Amino acid sequence: MTKTLNLAYALFSFIYLYTLSTELSFSWLYKIVPLVILVIGVVINRTATNRKHLIIALFLSACGDILLDINYFMFGVGAFLLAQLCYATIFIGSWQGFTTRWPGSFALVAFMLVMLFLLLPNLGDLQLPVIAYLIAIGLMGLAAMQSSQVFYWSVLGAIIFIASDSLIAVDKFLYPIPMRSYWVMITYYLAQWMLITGLLNSGQSKSTASN
Repeated sequence: MTKTLNLAYALFSFIYLYTLSTELSFSWLYKIVPLVILVIGVVINRTATNRKHLIIALFLSACGDILLDINYFMFGVGAFLLAQLCYATIFIGSWQGFTTRWPGSFALVAFMLVMLFLLLPNLGDLQLPVIAYLIAIGLMGLAAMQSSQVFYWSVLGAIIFIASDSLIAVDKFLYPIPMRSYWVMITYYLAQWMLITGLLNSGQSKSTASN
């Protein structure tokens, strides 16, 4: 990601956060602009080895953003589930084994089990899709933890992504979180930027090493 694209990403992220306090039509369009900027960053990075999966993950994330914004919750969850599997595929490509960052991995698994325990009684008809999504994002986080990726930024991005989605789940199924939309979107935009920046840098390094 170039400095110009990073600044543009930050700017348009703040613009969308501002729109949360307004009643704009087509708010989903403002919501996905930061992701479009990330896609541009991936496309112009010719040396990264994981560009295809990153573009697909960002496209699916944008679809999920739009579907959630227009209240198609299950379809939005499905789109994000596929996006998480794309990210997981990249991390699995640099798998190092269960002994890598095992304390963090143990904590992550424990956290996901606690979330599942708390959410299950309140999911109703959404039990199957929500459980499937928890498994997908848990897999993505665990694959990140167990990978050779540098903790900053991609692995930390995966953790923050899980935190962002956990805020959505808690707010929707357990109890309302004050200013939930702001906290969710701040962590979401931060997570996506960290994931793309870290994975692009990693893919670029691998490409350079192979040359």
